[in-house]
Amino acid sequence: MNLYFRLFRVMLVAFLAHFRKRWSPVEGARTLWFRTWPTDLDMNLHMNNGRFLAIMDLGRLDLTARIGMIGPMWRRDWIPIVASVEIEYLRPLKPWKVFTLETRIAGWDERFFIFEHRFLAGRGNKMKPMAVAKVRGCLRNRAGAVTTKEVFDALTEIRHDLKGQIPEPKVRTMDGVELDVPRRRS
Repeated sequence: MNLYFRLFRVMLVAFLAHFRKRWSPVEGARTLWFRTWPTDLDMNLHMNNGRFLAIMDLGRLDLTARIGMIGPMWRRDWIPIVASVEIEYLRPLKPWKVFTLETRIAGWDERFFIFEHRFLAGRGNKMKPMAVAKVRGCLRNRAGAVTTKEVFDALTEIRHDLKGQIPEPKVRTMDGVELDVPRRRS
């Protein structure tokens, strides 16, 4: 059953949000909450590292849907591709633990978008980071990689409120994105 129920929930919420004010890609992070289910666990009884990656896919899907890019991607036959992932696991996610996933666009260059994902658990002001990742990805069509300029042009065709708000590329390499990764004391 992998992530079908979670995928359905993310898509339903994104669809219902389509009728409200759309989220801007230059704003802060999008937040989703989840629970660690027994099917997410490995033999050490904490969330499997592969499941972190799959849940990050849901975060990027939610972000893409909320900014209104699903339609333009569909019409242009663009598909999202992950080029590289760097993840740092800080604490284990135990069974039944409620956690949130924050996803934001940390930057982009001429070809790639860089997303930051933060897995947080806890309540209120006591949210602790469980894992932090940065993902470099692009959109492709049959001709090859789509430039970020083409992506933003397609976005501003349907989102007139974003005209003139998209800044120039923020980063040149994935290493140019600094993540706020708290270090644990030994």
